[in-house]
Order: sequence, then structure tokens, then C-alpha cells
Amino acid sequence: MVQDSTVNEREVVEVLRRFKNERARHLKRKGDPWAFRQALLVVVELDTAAALERGVDIRVLNSFDVTVRADARLWVEEK
Repeated sequence: MVQDSTVNEREVVEVLRRFKNERARHLKRKGDPWAFRQALLVVVELDTAAALERGVDIRVLNSFDVTVRADARLWVEEK
């Protein structure tokens, strides 16, 4: 992760580990990798809807998402 990450890096890494393990189990069961990717995107949309319902400003969500995407690109490039 990049140094100025938006949340606790250890927590992010732990969640990523869980997703990686779940993806591996899904593929081992001959699951469609596109189904896994689609599910991840659906989860993001569901989380967005839940945040908006709780009163989180869409501009705050968008700003967070832009920052996280930039962090993610840098993190992937470092690997």
C-alpha cells in the first residue's frame, strides 16, 4: 500500500487476503472468474447505496473512491 493510505493498512491487507482466499476457493470449484469479479463490483454498489442511506455525502464517497483507486494503482505497480 502507499504510505498515505486512507485506512489502516493492516486491515486492508487482511480483507484482501480473505478475498484472495475466497477467489482461490471459487476457482478451485471451477467457478467462473467473471462471476467473482461481478460480485465484487455489486458489493461496491451495495455498499455505496448503504452509505448514501446512512447520510454519507456522495462527494465524500467519490473522493474516497478516487483516492483508493490511485492508491491501488500505485500498490499494483509496486508489486
